[in-house]
Amino acid sequence: MIGKYFEWNENAICALDRENAHSIPIIAMTVNAFDEDVRESLASGMNGHIAKPFNPQELAAELFRRINAQ
Repeated sequence: MIGKYFEWNENAICALDRENAHSIPIIAMTVNAFDEDVRESLASGMNGHIAKPFNPQELAAELFRRINAQ
């Protein structure tokens, strides 16, 4: 299920009229927190996964990690 949502979002982001549209990190934020859900998110091409309810410090750390990885 995550993959279907990702495909729609990835297409919408990549279609943006921006030079960096293909390099924007996409992080799943779902209530699905099992290891298999994280693997599915990453396998579908997302750059990261955060389970809800999320800890603001974890979100900030994930964003920093993704931004600095570019």
